[in-house]
Amino acid sequence: MILNKFVSRFETPRVQISREAYENFGIEIFSTEKIPFANRTDPEFAENLTELLIARIKNLQKLGRSFPDGIHIYELGAGTGILAKRILNLLKSEHKNIYKLIVLHLSDFSKPMISQLKSSGVFKNHKGHITFEVIDATKPKFTHKPLLVYFTNLIDAISYQRQILIKDGQIFEFLIQTSLKKDAQIIDTTSYPPKILEEKDIYQLILSPNSKRRLILTPQILPLLEERFEIVPIADILNISNEEKEDLKKLVESRGKYQPLVFNYSYHVRTMIKKIIQELEEGGFIFFSDFGIILGRSEKRLYLEFGLVMAFSVDFPTIVQVAEMAEKVYYLTSNPPGYPQEMLIDSFGNDTQMESLFKKESVGDLQERVTSFLEIVKTILFKSSEGQEQKSEKINKLYHSLAKKVKNDYLLINNLALFLLQANFFQDAALYVNLLLEKYGHTVGIYYYLIKGKAAQEKGKLEEAEKFFKKAADQKSFLANAYLGELYWQQKRYLDYIKTIKNYLKDTRRGDYLRSMVSIAAAQEKLLRHKAAKKTLKDLINIGRKLKTLSEAEKESLKQAESALAL
Repeated sequence: MILNKFVSRFETPRVQISREAYENFGIEIFSTEKIPFANRTDPEFAENLTELLIARIKNLQKLGRSFPDGIHIYELGAGTGILAKRILNLLKSEHKNIYKLIVLHLSDFSKPMISQLKSSGVFKNHKGHITFEVIDATKPKFTHKPLLVYFTNLIDAISYQRQILIKDGQIFEFLIQTSLKKDAQIIDTTSYPPKILEEKDIYQLILSPNSKRRLILTPQILPLLEERFEIVPIADILNISNEEKEDLKKLVESRGKYQPLVFNYSYHVRTMIKKIIQELEEGGFIFFSDFGIILGRSEKRLYLEFGLVMAFSVDFPTIVQVAEMAEKVYYLTSNPPGYPQEMLIDSFGNDTQMESLFKKESVGDLQERVTSFLEIVKTILFKSSEGQEQKSEKINKLYHSLAKKVKNDYLLINNLALFLLQANFFQDAALYVNLLLEKYGHTVGIYYYLIKGKAAQEKGKLEEAEKFFKKAADQKSFLANAYLGELYWQQKRYLDYIKTIKNYLKDTRRGDYLRSMVSIAAAQEKLLRHKAAKKTLKDLINIGRKLKTLSEAEKESLKQAESALAL
């Protein structure tokens, strides 16, 4: 069943879902969808950016600037807010006189995200130096002229992207047609008991205005989407304005030697950069980091998927051209493919100090060292025949032997704690998530609460464990409801167990819907609610028999239900 005719990438159902996820979820989206945010919000990155800012301010002060209205800096697409917090902390502790003048405008286009950051108390130590604003980065509006506008992993999240092919001097766009797989089915868990949605129902759900229900069921929907593309001359594209066509033509002329070429093109991003350049205070600059390409060649992967959301490879040459047309100095890193790149666009002219401070390469072998360490940890935990004490001691020694930068890496600490959780080393895992909290504050994510809960549960501190699991559940973690369910079963709190497993059903991405219903029936039996248990089993059987394909686990759950009902 065809969901849409051939349309631009930004008009596809897949992109619509990604956009809705960003708009409707808060900070928890970074942990639930495993978005790699930490590599450009770490202490070293904050220090580098702060150093650039301080150098520029001091340079301007030498030239007689006094900043009577304060120094205004803007972060667009703030996300977790941790980079802003690190910058303000550095300014307050190391540059007190300049800090007095600073006002940081923290912004995102997600209202829930800004609301959470504002109410969280994360910035309580910076009262008077922080404001919270909802800003659509593609149409930036500044209440004050900024000296610095910065953002990380923002452009790659902007969904208004066209996929362009340049060949033999001609400009084409890839248009995408999206269809549902034949005989598509999902289990609708937005209400209880669940029910089967067939192809027509899924079609209506995808095109309906009810984004909340669609987002709950998206993990089931995404595998059912199929895309085909066709290449259409840009002259025949209907949803493009004359201004955008002209902009694209000028861009192609500037890149004529790099053909054939396939890249992501966003008129929104280019106009955004132009607008920011125009709005900068005299001597102001833009600094940003994103994943993408820096050379004129075709990009093999135009986008990546992180759970519900998408990230589009940034074509830095298209932004370089914007800076050149505005006659601004710019600096761009030359990191290897697959790594993020940084870019600085300067309104001040040839500032030799700025040029020397800007890192031409901003990554080393950190990623390889982190990956290597984690592989060793997995081997020790899951393949070694040693006892738990010996494994724990070996991993701790290995960790403490690491260089400071590697040791403090977010991905390393987070995944180390996760592996220890999976191996049931709950107390060891708790030590590392405590370290994660110390280094990364409120951005620790759901695994912090899950691990702290399991460590408390292992020690018999069940009330404490429940509090941690509930905090994880507040971040839309289906695993939290699974852990809560185990805790309630342990305590024979079967009513709470049933309620929790019903919540688990809505969010689980494991596809264990039938097994979960079997467990609900078991809890109902414990409460001597035989009729309710029978109804649950009948509902399960009804769902199971309608499914066109069944996994081995689903077949086993269906068999259990049929046997139990026959007694």
